[in-house]
Amino acid sequence: MTQVFIIEGPDRCGKGTIIENLIRYTNAQNYLILHSGKPNTKNLSTQQIKENQYNYNYNQIKLIKENYQNYDLIIFDRSYIGEYVYGNLYRNMNYTIENLQDFEQSSFINWLNKTNNCSLQLILVSDSPENRLSREDGNSLSGFKLGVMKSEELLFKEYFNASTIENKFYLDWTKEDFSQLNNIMNSVINDCSQINDIT
Repeated sequence: MTQVFIIEGPDRCGKGTIIENLIRYTNAQNYLILHSGKPNTKNLSTQQIKENQYNYNYNQIKLIKENYQNYDLIIFDRSYIGEYVYGNLYRNMNYTIENLQDFEQSSFINWLNKTNNCSLQLILVSDSPENRLSREDGNSLSGFKLGVMKSEELLFKEYFNASTIENKFYLDWTKEDFSQLNNIMNSVINDCSQINDIT
């Protein structure tokens, strides 16, 4: 069984910690990490940017569908969900909940329902703006204001709640004891099931 994890959340919220420990705790021998990057926007219309980003994300999913049997573990270090958040906040893309759900259904949900040897889990990682700023390296959050960071958090939660992925896990570092990382990872890996909407 190939395990596929989509790891999402704002910059500096601890996604890297989860990814490192997923590899360690699943004892994966063959794993693949994919990162969804920022779309090219230079001299392009809003519609062209949307089309490019759709094709980019669709091709990443296609890569998984064609090659998942070669891996024990596949991790998306950020994904199409991040583009829905950042595109709306910083590029005036006006993505909707329906855009998200249509993409999921057309690109992989229907395929997953017919595949017995591949599982998919969505994990949203969250932390307070203050904690995120304390981890800043000068490249991710420079000049960010608390209000903007809170807007990011709210949008990530909105799209997480709207996602049609069945197995979801919400990890809020402000409510977790990092010294209990073993228990946290056990929950992430084994208890990832459909949850109520988060607020």
